[in-house]
Amino acid sequence: MTEKSFESDDHDCDIDGDFMELARPKTKATFGVVYPDNILRAIWDISLFVTIIYQSIILPMRISFEFHQSDFMFYLEVVIDCMFLADIFFNFNTGFYFKGQLIMSRKAIFKDYMKQWFWIDLISSMPYTWLLAWSQGLGLREIEADD
Repeated sequence: MTEKSFESDDHDCDIDGDFMELARPKTKATFGVVYPDNILRAIWDISLFVTIIYQSIILPMRISFEFHQSDFMFYLEVVIDCMFLADIFFNFNTGFYFKGQLIMSRKAIFKDYMKQWFWIDLISSMPYTWLLAWSQGLGLREIEADD
């Protein structure tokens, strides 16, 4: 067995998730830093993808056809805005791979995220209606009122 091989005589890697444990390099993790291939991180990313699809369909329809926004939709969109802001925090606490090596150092994660995706995430996640409501001294519900 070579050093890079993930096969093992005493492990069955094809069904029960042992493969990820065998494939994951033994890297000392900083407290609170999540492995990028963690199942909870994958679920989080998938849920954000679903919210992006939702917003890419519903928001243009609401603006174009002046749909009335129900209370449920209003609160759902507030939760979605909070999810995007929380994602920035989570990205500062998620390791990454660099040239095949798992990086779990908080300092390296910070530098890498600031150099690449932070500014895109910040601009795209900014809840501009919240800032507009705050600057005008209005409630969020008032600024998004349909009438």
